[in-house]
Amino acid sequence: MEAIRAGDLRCKFQIQRMTQVVNASGEPIPTPSIWGKPFYGSLDMATGHELPFAKTDVATATYKIKTYYFSGLLPTDLLLLNGRTFSINAIDNVENRNRQLMIYVTEQRTLTPS
Repeated sequence: MEAIRAGDLRCKFQIQRMTQVVNASGEPIPTPSIWGKPFYGSLDMATGHELPFAKTDVATATYKIKTYYFSGLLPTDLLLLNGRTFSINAIDNVENRNRQLMIYVTEQRTLTPS
């Protein structure tokens, strides 16, 4: 296990979780809400590529986030960082020691032609 240096944890992430809100008719409406406290981690790119799709270019990048261990994170959550949204692919409790998390995420952007 590679140690985490505090100076590497420069990115402040916020967790977004879908919750059910009941409207006036009694119907449950899925609504995104901020969950828990923000956490700091390092963001390292793993892979990336661009694909032409329906006259637009779609860029997909996969990242690895390294942070200290905390509980409660779900694979269905989204991570927010400075207006960017990351969907979680996998969560790894490194060596099952509850010291460090490796979170593998994907960011997808639609590139507009200029």
